[in-house]
Order: sequence, then structure tokens, then C-alpha cells
Amino acid sequence: MRVIRIIIGSLIALFSLVPLGIAFAFFHLSAETWFGHPYYLAHNPFGRGCFWLFVGLMALLPAAYYAVRRRASAWWLGVGFVAALFAAVTLPSNVLPAMLIPRAEDTLTSKARNLANTLDSLGANEVRLPASQTELMSVAAKAAGPNGFLGPYYRDGALAPVRLVYVGRANGPILSEPVNSPLPAAIYCAVSPDRERFWITVTMLDRTVGGHAHWLEGLDGNTRPMVISGSVEGQTPGANKIGAELRP
Repeated sequence: MRVIRIIIGSLIALFSLVPLGIAFAFFHLSAETWFGHPYYLAHNPFGRGCFWLFVGLMALLPAAYYAVRRRASAWWLGVGFVAALFAAVTLPSNVLPAMLIPRAEDTLTSKARNLANTLDSLGANEVRLPASQTELMSVAAKAAGPNGFLGPYYRDGALAPVRLVYVGRANGPILSEPVNSPLPAAIYCAVSPDRERFWITVTMLDRTVGGHAHWLEGLDGNTRPMVISGSVEGQTPGANKIGAELRP
């Protein structure tokens, strides 16, 4: 009977494994932001870690009550706690459930598509594409508003802006090796010499916290960078593989 009691108690204690694992993973993420990695995806990771730690400890209460009530050995009460701590320390912080941390890919893709739709709509007013960085910033600000190009990354609790880069007289998308910049994400807008076609590519960080810049990949599971192309001739922007262009 004693063995059965210990097994039952251990199973109860292990119910705390998930919230405790999430808590320690958030604490791990917080530690990474404190030691040289300023950009991160989750808002207030330390606060979230405290919340999930509280939930996990509350999950241990039934096991503690069982141990006292049944006078069983309490050594197994720390099973869930120790297992969660080990998992969170040994696994990288980017294993946190996607539902708890927004995907940078989704946010940046949405911003790139919004910019592409804005540029594409210029054709309806018989206006050519921007001719400079200043004109691109103006068009983007009018379409998305002052906060339209903030996020998805945080720094010191505040959303960091996305860098917009204008490349004129281009013959195709910018796909050279991305360079690290002071900002964690960038949207490149390459415009043809006649200012009638454009190609948009996006860079993001390769980790949940810090990391290096790399090209945002296509949404179809392809490992090639995502390219959104369009024109002021009434074509509809869309995501394409490298070298692919939209046809009317």
C-alpha cells in the first residue's frame, strides 16, 4: 500500500510540471535579456514567470495535502519542481508554447503585406512608387499610422520599431546576406528603375531572445526567403518563392 500511495502522490505532484516548466522557461528568458540580449518577444517575461510559478505551486498543494493526510513520504513532492527546473534550464527558451509568445513571423508578415497593399494601391491613383527612403517612410506612416511599424520585439518593456529600408533602381528582391543592425527586424522594399514594380523581403532574429538576423522564410514551409512582389499596374501582392513573380 505504501508503494501505491507514493505512486499516486507522485502523479498528483507531476500535474505541476507544465506550469512550473513554463515558469522556469520564462525566468530563463528573463535571464537572457539581463545578460547581453536586449531584444526579446515576450512582454514582461519575469512577471509571466512569477504567475506560472504561482500556478505550479498551487498545483502542488493537493500532493502536499495527500502526503500529510496519508502520512506518506514527502520526498516525491519535489519531483515536479525538480523536473521542471531541469527541463527549463537545459532547453532553450524558444521552446515556450507558441500560444504564450507571439510568433515574430506572423507579425512581420502582416506588416509586410500591409505595406505591399499600400504600394499596390498607388496605381489606383495613378501614382508611381516611392523614389526615396523619405517617400517610403511617408507612405508607410500614412497607411499604418505612427505605431504601425512597432514590434514584435521588445526592449526594456517597450516595443522596438521595425526598420524600413528603401532600395532604388532594383531589378529584383534584396536577398544578399542580411547584416545585423541596431534594430531586430527590417523590411526591405526594392523598387524598379521605372518605379512601377516592387519586391519586399523581411529579416528577423533567429532566436526568441537575441540572435542574428536572417531572412523571413515562406509560409508554405519552404526554406527560401519570402518575397512579396507587386506593381502599380493593378496586380495583387502575395507571398512567393525566390524568383517567382505575380502575374495579372
